[in-house]
Amino acid sequence: DDLNVDSGTFFVDASANKVGIGTTTPSEPLHIGGNVLSDGSIKIGSYDGNNGTLINNTATTDVVKATGDVYTVRNTGGGTPTLTLNATGNITTSGVVGVGTTTPTANGTDTMLAVKRNASGQSASIAIQSASNAASLIRFADGTSTAAERNSGSLRVDHANGSMEFSLQDSVKLFIDSSGNVGIGTTSPTRKLHVAENANNDVATFIN
Repeated sequence: DDLNVDSGTFFVDASANKVGIGTTTPSEPLHIGGNVLSDGSIKIGSYDGNNGTLINNTATTDVVKATGDVYTVRNTGGGTPTLTLNATGNITTSGVVGVGTTTPTANGTDTMLAVKRNASGQSASIAIQSASNAASLIRFADGTSTAAERNSGSLRVDHANGSMEFSLQDSVKLFIDSSGNVGIGTTSPTRKLHVAENANNDVATFIN
């Protein structure tokens, strides 16, 4: 027979061999209808020190750890966290990230972020959205000390005026305005192609 203690505080579904805590309709072998508070560690998947998952807020060899508002994930050997999430939502990782793939380095061993969508006929994209009076950017950096290092290459879209610019060494090299005019050496092109050169030099060479 089923066992029902205190109107669902603890319930055993004898026919289905399921236990409910806070519920009389357990859908899994153990179904908890509410929050869980543990004063110790939680071991998942036959954790034996090497396999399975350990959720622990005290051990140095934790897999998931919460310290104040910072959550860290690491392997069972401890050491440097492989992923950290802080209170502001910033995520840092010491490893390679795959979205839609468990083998992100399949496209090359230098891959740090791989985004894949392998379904037939479905494209993959990365969306960068900002306010209509701001800009969206992709930056390529080789250092952090100077602006040129932080912006050794960049692609910037200004949503306020609808322009796009390509920069090298923190300097705009090619500019496209909202009407489609292209500027090289100028961010104010007045023709479909506007090439500006301050010095008295040739600005283009055409070879037949």
